Amino acid sequence: MGLVIEYARTNAQLQTIRNLETEIFGREKGINLPPLSPQPEGQLFRLLALDEATGAPVATLSVADGEAHPDLLHQKACVIRRGARVARFTRLAVRREYRGRGIHLRLLLEAHERFIEPQRIRYTWFLCDAARRSVSLLEGMLRFQRGSKVVDSEFGPCYLLFRDEFSLAAWNANRNTWACIATLEDLSQQNHANGAPAEALAMLVPVLPSAA
Repeated sequence: MGLVIEYARTNAQLQTIRNLETEIFGREKGINLPPLSPQPEGQLFRLLALDEATGAPVATLSVADGEAHPDLLHQKACVIRRGARVARFTRLAVRREYRGRGIHLRLLLEAHERFIEPQRIRYTWFLCDAARRSVSLLEGMLRFQRGSKVVDSEFGPCYLLFRDEFSLAAWNANRNTWACIATLEDLSQQNHANGAPAEALAMLVPVLPSAA
């Protein structure tokens, strides 16, 4: 399945994102989230993924520049005090029928290329549902590190995942994950050409539900 990933800036795009958040976090997970606002002197970068064939909204991801979790501040205090920038990945949401295709990974990589790298942001972090005991793709493929304790959040109990974007591990993880996504897209095209059901692709990438 082809995707068009847009940097959301218009009122129409932002309303579409809000509708996705309501559908996935509100109705599906029972979490009522207020509209997202930028941090003081920070930027808010938002991506919207659309189905290339139909134009239907598929997924969204936001990046909040300047928002640092207290646990991350504690662990990286010396570096952050010297001016290292921090940003939060948040409100990653993929519609149920599109999960299992690596779309969440594509959004994270697109955000890195379009915002994290150009802005020279050193640390990124994410909140992952504490009910998830297994290693997520963010840890296994993108090499995010999981914090040692459960933290409270607007999404309920979560683990803190964080990554040093300047590290060799992050660079290699991004390169390898892009290669994996390219393989998935090739297989998707082959399945479509052969008339195979798109659901078969879900066997190739473990399902990561919409995350915080």
